[in-house]
Amino acid sequence: PFSAPPLHWSLLIQSSPAQSVKKVFGAVPASRSCMLRSFLRFCTTWVAYVTLSLASLIPFIGWIRWLVTKIREVNAKIDEEERQKERQTREQIAHLRAICEQQDIPIPADLLQLEKDARMDEYYASLQQKEDEDYASLQQQEDEASRDNIVVTPEAGTDSVEAAPVEPTTTESSALREKGNEAFKRGDLEGAAGLYAQCRGDSAALSNLSLCLLRLGRAEG
Repeated sequence: PFSAPPLHWSLLIQSSPAQSVKKVFGAVPASRSCMLRSFLRFCTTWVAYVTLSLASLIPFIGWIRWLVTKIREVNAKIDEEERQKERQTREQIAHLRAICEQQDIPIPADLLQLEKDARMDEYYASLQQKEDEDYASLQQQEDEASRDNIVVTPEAGTDSVEAAPVEPTTTESSALREKGNEAFKRGDLEGAAGLYAQCRGDSAALSNLSLCLLRLGRAEG
């Protein structure tokens, strides 16, 4: 009922199993070359995938840089406008004061108050700028000291050394700010200002310090 197998299959059956596989499928590569080929295929696939992924992120990185640049430009423009407004205000106050002095008119109390507020704002701006410069200088010194593994920093031009000031932590700064708020509520402006001044790098404490100094200046005036 079954037909006879083809001639070549009959010849294969008569040969050994290894020779039969070799005749049908060709030469079988060694296992080591198979593993190397698979590994190279895996590496090239992942290199291509990573390259394409990084290439797809390039426009996104450029957009982030553009956004950061625009934000900095807007902030710089706002700061410049604020400085220009303050400058114009000081010029207007000086012009009105000169008119009053030329015409021998008593200077109004409101004008004196505006002039005093302008001087206080200018003083606080210079104080804030000096505070920022000191803080940046201190940070640079601490970075250099930590990079060189130095605990104390020598003063330039002297043989003496002094320890770098230790800034309060966030928790300590919050506690000092709370104490300053309590002193401010009690009316102890000098004590509150001293506590706020110890909160280096705390914007809320710095704002409260400016308010204390302003009220102290008005009280002295």
